[in-house]
Amino acid sequence: MPEADAPTASANASGDPAMSPAISSASAEETPANTPETQPVRTELRARGPLASEIDGIDAWINSDPLTIAGLQGQVVLIDFWTYTCVSCIRTLPYLKLWHSKYLDDGLVLVGVHTPEFEFEKDYDNVVAATKENGVTWPVAQDNDYITWRNFSNHYWPAKYLIDRDGVVTPELYAGYERNFSAVMRGGRPYVAQDDYYEEQDTVVELKAEEELEPHTINFNGHWLIESQRAKHGRMTEDYEDYIDMKYSAKSVSAVLTSDSGEPYKVRVTMDGEFLTEENKGADIMIGEDGESFLLVTEPRLYVVVDNPQYEQERDLRMSSNSENFGLFAYVFGVYQDGP
Repeated sequence: MPEADAPTASANASGDPAMSPAISSASAEETPANTPETQPVRTELRARGPLASEIDGIDAWINSDPLTIAGLQGQVVLIDFWTYTCVSCIRTLPYLKLWHSKYLDDGLVLVGVHTPEFEFEKDYDNVVAATKENGVTWPVAQDNDYITWRNFSNHYWPAKYLIDRDGVVTPELYAGYERNFSAVMRGGRPYVAQDDYYEEQDTVVELKAEEELEPHTINFNGHWLIESQRAKHGRMTEDYEDYIDMKYSAKSVSAVLTSDSGEPYKVRVTMDGEFLTEENKGADIMIGEDGESFLLVTEPRLYVVVDNPQYEQERDLRMSSNSENFGLFAYVFGVYQDGP
């Protein structure tokens, strides 16, 4: 899996506080903009992913006047839940500084939501001193009462939520049953859409991909070993008959892939039934003389699969391999105009 100090668009765990009863507060879906006239548009947006919740109940703002998700619509927003004594949070700061400096002029808004683990972390002066010491120059909201934390149904430090220009959260998709069951238990939408996926664990099962793909979910076809953190191809094949389908909305798509044997293996990649091209292929994709688009998995890491010229909506991505070493941990998505 990605290292804890390499932030992605969704939760990256290092801790979970004792949770008290949820506090009711207005979310983005309860704003006056949610009128009958806007419902068809909001329904279409939900098909691409969950709509972002609102930033509420903030005790104080640092480096900024108060901000809201509704007021930031039209810009790409990265929400970073952190607390200043969390070492995993501190390790993400170099990445956040890089993104803030590189994409600020392109419209990226980075918002740190400081949700304290300990009582002394609620002190305004302590948080201000920590932001200065760590070179945090972007807006920071003090979420001392966990209201915004609960709005986002967050559970961990650090956690990153990437929100596109329409207010849709761009989450990772996880292939292992542990994250999928956790999502269901929290009342969220699972990453894998198929009911049969949840019937057996740690054994090879035969799955049938849905003909109509549910947006932003993983669909397996063929024989797969479903493990806690990944799904692994359950047999050797000859004609790429087993595959993973996924309908995505993003600019770029990366995949965390692995190989138990350490031997390289080939993964064929198509989008909307066609091979990728020089215009939309990711950095790790190769194009064969016959036009076939594929990547070679040589080590367990993040592979950049797709890098479209611009943000695309509801494109069908398929990955398949004849190798039984083919193993998927997660999909990661990017929405930036310049780079994955």
